Amino acid sequence: MINTQSISDMLLLGHLWGNRTLIKEIKSARPATIYEYGEKGWSESRYWKPPLGKRQVDESYFQELQQRYSEAVTRTAKTLPEEAGIWLSGGLDSRTTSAVMSTAVDSEDYRLSTFSGFTYDANPPTGDNPRLAKLVATELDIEQENVELSSKTFTSNRIERIIDVCDDMVRWNTALNLSASYDVKGKTPVLMEDITGGLLGDHLLQSHFKKASNIIESHLMSEASVSPSTVSSLIVPEIDPLKTLKEEARRSKEQSLWSQILDVHFQNYYSRLAYASNTVMRDVAGSRTPSVDGRFLEWIANLPLKYRKGTLPFTTSIPTGTSRAKLDLSRRINRGVHEITYERTKVPPKYPYPLHVAGYLGNVAIGRLRSKETYGGGQLADI
Repeated sequence: MINTQSISDMLLLGHLWGNRTLIKEIKSARPATIYEYGEKGWSESRYWKPPLGKRQVDESYFQELQQRYSEAVTRTAKTLPEEAGIWLSGGLDSRTTSAVMSTAVDSEDYRLSTFSGFTYDANPPTGDNPRLAKLVATELDIEQENVELSSKTFTSNRIERIIDVCDDMVRWNTALNLSASYDVKGKTPVLMEDITGGLLGDHLLQSHFKKASNIIESHLMSEASVSPSTVSSLIVPEIDPLKTLKEEARRSKEQSLWSQILDVHFQNYYSRLAYASNTVMRDVAGSRTPSVDGRFLEWIANLPLKYRKGTLPFTTSIPTGTSRAKLDLSRRINRGVHEITYERTKVPPKYPYPLHVAGYLGNVAIGRLRSKETYGGGQLADI
């Protein structure tokens, strides 16, 4: 039987939270949870979560973050065969991860001998990503190949396959980019995810902590695709669009609003959205996700609010382009990639944060005045 609450969640959030699937009789396993069946039926216990609290804003935080970030990536490198690939864009996440990985290629401590970057033109499709990815690959001395991603490659057969592989629970525009995995089948035995910018302050935003009066309001601000009233108007049975958000809020054992927001976020966002479409990659090759490293997650879970992405004055949803954490890491990892223009802001990471904010706003404003695609506007999926 179809789970009506799941349909509501898909409409509201664009993905599912908690342990629901689209089928009422089938539940999804929660992350870091042990399930046991005994005389009294099923029981579940959470065996790990990052300690949640507020860190001091100082130099030592970033020194430790750089160390744990590098450790997470190099530990992943030790599990790789002789060849591996990564999705390489003109952004900061993939170039910073690739910078650490390229060191492993040069080391005798790893089996990795060939590390390749694969690039598609999306987010938005302006040609910037392939151009900048090529510069990053050249700087790091790694191979790079452009992969076509268009209506010609996103065929009906491929859509059907992705729906099946993702168990119907990933919205198509989330899975669209990773559909390019089928075009690199056989070219590399393992595909890597970079350490996502969401963990480095791109999500949640500063406003999701500062402007929200409760946990439900915070997650509505950060996750909702449409309003609860719109969801109610689209579903015939009377239903509470906020039911799942309320249930997840009650599950949290954290005491402060800050910790509750993060606790529910870590339990749901990454497993049900950010990495949910990785099953597409695993349909064609092995996969690695270095951001699941425990020591890294323990540290990044307490990212100081100042280092998260902000929003424009008097708004809660118009972002300032990037986070201080991503820029700082790119500079610290170095390897020359911090001198290459950042796709979102049109400014190299080596320059101060205010220049990136100005660059992002200028890039978007000029692009829209010229009726061109810009970051924050139409993505390839929309087009």
